[in-house]
Amino acid sequence: MTALREHDTERIACLAAEVERRFGPFVHEWVNPGADGRDRTGEPLPRALLREAGRIGLLGFSLPPEVGGQGRDKFEWGIVLEEVSRLSRDAGLLPVVDVNAGVAEVLIGTGRPELIERYAVPMAAGVRICPPAAYEGRDPFDYLTTAREAGGGWRLDGSKPFVGGAVFADAFLVYAREKESGDILSFVVERGDAGVCVDRLPTTGLRSMGFGTLSMDDVRLPEERLVVGVDALSAMNTYLRNRRLMTACSVVGHMRALFDACVLALDDRQRGGRSVLEFPNVQRTVGEMYTALHTSRAMVHRALATTYGQRDQFFDPVSTVAKEFVAEQAIKVGLAVMDLQGGEGYMRRHPWERYMRDTLGLIGGQGAQELLLIQLGQHATLEIKHRQERMEKAQRTISELTEGWWAFTVFASGLESGLLDQLLAPTTADEAARRLGAPPPLVDEMLQVLVATGLVRRLGERFAISDGLETILTAGPLRTAVASEARSTLLQGDRFFDRSRQRALAVGWHDDDPELLEAQGGPSAVLSEILLGKLAQQLDGLDERLNRPDARLLDVGTGSARAAVELCRRLPMAHVVGIDPMAETITVAERVVAEAGLGDRIELRKQGVEELDDADRFDFAWVAAVFLPPAALRSGLRTVLRSLRVGGWALLLTLSVPGTDLRSSVSRFQNVRWAGQALLPDELVRMMEEAGFGSVRLVPEPLGNTLHFVAGRRVERGS
Repeated sequence: MTALREHDTERIACLAAEVERRFGPFVHEWVNPGADGRDRTGEPLPRALLREAGRIGLLGFSLPPEVGGQGRDKFEWGIVLEEVSRLSRDAGLLPVVDVNAGVAEVLIGTGRPELIERYAVPMAAGVRICPPAAYEGRDPFDYLTTAREAGGGWRLDGSKPFVGGAVFADAFLVYAREKESGDILSFVVERGDAGVCVDRLPTTGLRSMGFGTLSMDDVRLPEERLVVGVDALSAMNTYLRNRRLMTACSVVGHMRALFDACVLALDDRQRGGRSVLEFPNVQRTVGEMYTALHTSRAMVHRALATTYGQRDQFFDPVSTVAKEFVAEQAIKVGLAVMDLQGGEGYMRRHPWERYMRDTLGLIGGQGAQELLLIQLGQHATLEIKHRQERMEKAQRTISELTEGWWAFTVFASGLESGLLDQLLAPTTADEAARRLGAPPPLVDEMLQVLVATGLVRRLGERFAISDGLETILTAGPLRTAVASEARSTLLQGDRFFDRSRQRALAVGWHDDDPELLEAQGGPSAVLSEILLGKLAQQLDGLDERLNRPDARLLDVGTGSARAAVELCRRLPMAHVVGIDPMAETITVAERVVAEAGLGDRIELRKQGVEELDDADRFDFAWVAAVFLPPAALRSGLRTVLRSLRVGGWALLLTLSVPGTDLRSSVSRFQNVRWAGQALLPDELVRMMEEAGFGSVRLVPEPLGNTLHFVAGRRVERGS
């Protein structure tokens, strides 16, 4: 639930001043002078008065500028209704204004120019009045008002017994049940359509609102008068959601005016030489009225504040609570006023009894009090149940994450300890435990966990790895890559958790632990195999270049130099330059290169890619873009391009993919954690093109959509 924002108090005061300035003269000069007479005679609001309301912008206040409105939001509109109601002595005015605006919004929402131009635009100007005609005193799906297709258009038959503004309306938004499907549809029915009849309906209160009965007998409408052709009931519920709140705003405004008038009237009344306002029982009643008024106002303003954010399209519990609560308080305040005023409370020459009649009319619309309470009870029950279900789902998700983490830890431990190697031939848990020197119960449960993942099979009392895992474990480079990835993931996760506990989260690669650096470089053998075995065949001329005697390769973000080592092993005539900005990383890389005996073919530099100053030197550049901050990558791509020989290729690696699923989200999290920003493949394509690369393309990914490559070529000298 959205709270009332701090600046809204000042905003409310500014809106009140705007209402007084813009609409106050209209109320004082046009509305109030004839209000008492209209109430006595039952005469409806004059059309000239409604046209003036349109001219000064009241009717179009909340409607979009495209139809001549001002585009003000629901919060502002609610405050305007409250403030104008406080000034107005005719309670029938603003319900007509608001329902007219609500119907105009429905028509605008269709996006159909013929409805907008013919109806919504003149409605905003006060030239047309078009109230909704929905109420029949029964469930909508039991409507007696029916619609059926006829002669390329529609035929409507039925009656709407209680329509506000019917006496002076030009058209009606009629809701009818389609005979064939039973669905609820809505139509614009004009007063002048053949078969339309409007009869005045006397009411206890809101007499100027022009209530009437709308009857339709064989009313023929063209196809374009159909407003909502499927599930118009949902559109009606959206309309009612706003009407409930705006009705509550108007009631609060009338309550404020009544309270002020009551206290001023009592101030002139004497009992025993004392003002009645000095009597404690009167003060107590006034205090109760004051509490009811300001609690109602706070409730309405809170409900208006919820219109800032997302709302349920069909049912707004906060607005419904406001409507129900304000209605109850309005009745209590009215009864208290009549009690304080004594006999005058029943005299028509005073406003007290009229307030009660009008209030009963205002609160009766958009659902009786009993219905509102039923709806709120149903909503509260469902919300509590759904909240419980959401909590239970969250608990299950946490449990699944926990179980998944432990399962992954068991898998990684099985690789590190050699347990999985014991299962290349079917083995019992006791046999595997004895060979590893580990407790048999622990090994047995580790194997049970791996069976649950599907990576291990159970064969009676023995365990064996699955066919898929056996392929990985018996393929040297692939096994190294998987084991290194598992080790790196656990080590990085441990460090990320530690930084979280220390409130020291940061982006960028900051780990200088040699064990982690080596683990992170473990998958390099697989990447080299992918490059030389598959990708090189897809990039024109690259395979030939890599196998030339003078082949020169650039490894950007070399890390532990495992990729450089593997490339040299697979390309006996190639030389590699590996660059990395971290001194600790270069130290590890130098040891790895020395152990491989490749110091004469691999040159290592402590250097950022943006500092690269080589020109026309390399046939291929491998860029681990997933680790590079965007600014460094953007400037570095230009230096990489310059360093390539004409026809040379650069290949960029990223993990990030769009999407809301867990895999996509984790891929972007990893990218942000390492580089500070998630770079999607399409973004890398654009960056390479902006840097001047040609033949830029997304390269089909050969490892089940876990890695993503973008390739670009230096196409001419001087690029």
